[in-house]
Parts: sequence; C-alpha cells; structure tokens
Amino acid sequence: MKLTKDLIADTGLWRMILRIESQRLSVLLLGPESVERSVLFHSEPLADDSIRALENAIYDNSLILGDFATVDIIFANSDAFISPLSASEIREQMAEAMLPDYSSARRIETEEVTNSLEVIYAVNEEVFNFIARTFAAARFHHSMAINSKYLYHRNARAGASAHLFALCEGQDELALISFDAAGILCNMSRPKALTAEDCAYFILASANAQDMPLSVGGNPSLRNEVCNILRRMRPDATVLPLTLPEDLLQLRHMAPEAYFDMIFLTQL
Repeated sequence: MKLTKDLIADTGLWRMILRIESQRLSVLLLGPESVERSVLFHSEPLADDSIRALENAIYDNSLILGDFATVDIIFANSDAFISPLSASEIREQMAEAMLPDYSSARRIETEEVTNSLEVIYAVNEEVFNFIARTFAAARFHHSMAINSKYLYHRNARAGASAHLFALCEGQDELALISFDAAGILCNMSRPKALTAEDCAYFILASANAQDMPLSVGGNPSLRNEVCNILRRMRPDATVLPLTLPEDLLQLRHMAPEAYFDMIFLTQL
C-alpha cells in the first residue's frame, strides 16, 4: 500500500519520521497525542541504492510530501563513530581515518549524544542535498546517535551502571551500545548480523571483553532466540529482555515493524 495524500486530512497536526537506508525507505507518522492517537507505519525496499530510486520512492508516496508539523530524518547507514566534543576541530581528519567509505562525495554531519560526546557520520552528498531541499525544516539524525542518546538517559535514570544494550531487529540490523561503570557511553557499533547466532556471537564478543549485564531488544522471536543462546553460552551472565515504558510499548504495539530508533526518537 502506498502512502497517498488522502490518508490524512490535515498533515499539519502530524509528525513524520523518515528513515533512510541504502536500499530501504521507512516512514512513521504520528497523529496528535490523545488516548486514540493514530499511527501509520510504512516501509518499502528501494529499487537500488541510487539517488533516483530514493526520489522515486518518495514521490510515489505523495503523503510524505505533506506539510507536517515536524519532520525528522534518520540516516541509518553504518558509517559513524563516537568522538569527544572537545575534538571538534579535527572532525574531518578523524572522519577520513575512521570511516572506511569516506570520500569527497560524502558529507560529514554530527549529532550530540551527551554533554561531552557526539556521533560523527558520513552521508552521501547527493542524498543529503535532495532530502534537505525536499524537507526544508527537517531535523537530521543518525540511527546510532538516537539509540545511544535514548539508552544513555535510560541508563542514567536507572543508576548509571555498566551495561551492554543489544538491539536485534533482523534484516542485518544489530546495534550494540555499551556504558562503563560510571554510566559513560564507551562503545557503539553495528556489526553485520544475519542470524540469531550472528547476533549472539557479536554480543558475547563485546560483553566478554567488558564483563557487564546484557539487555537484548528486538522482534520477539529473534530476541528470545538470541537470549536463549546467550544464557546457554554464558550461564553466569545477567541476560534480560529490553523493557520499554508504557507509552513506547503502546507505540510498539501500534507499529510493530517500526525500528527502535524511530520509536526512541519520539521521546527525544
């Protein structure tokens, strides 16, 4: 089903979160907050990883071009790393060293995660310029920055302890975010993981090195399978399913296929 203009009478009352991957476009539309809040989610593969394929997908879903109250863009590419804000003067040099696909055809963007750390990421220049022209008032984010920021505040509210969070969403979507004993963000990564065994391998590789409790989130079947593997391989470890507050849990039920970064962003 395409997102056509007739689906929403007044987009000015709605919020849009647009998630862009190299070969997928996802949209989360949130109506005015109320007991009967309306939520729409749509996701579709792109024909290929070209700028034309992204343009066609957006134009084919005409509702996306509506005049929404707010528009957030999430770049979900894996080219990102954390850096101290104090090192902002050498961002370009760090990007060239840290991002394997860095080139002059890519634009460097940043997003603050804590009062001392930021995420530095690269976006294809053509993609960024097209999105910036099409959604002039949009706010730009990176997937890992959103996940890190939300989990940082969650961990701080719980007492700021060492913890590893793993978000296993399938379709090669694994995000690992860890905090040290002082609750400081110390690592984030997005390894390629196609199966539950892949997810468990990368989680254990990270957790064994840092020896910390684990919280695993994701679609229920994959999450449960990963948790079972982890408990079998590390019976001494604390392995917990990632729980969500009531409002995010309700949103997750209304849009079960929406990605965690889209869900988390509604509280940032």
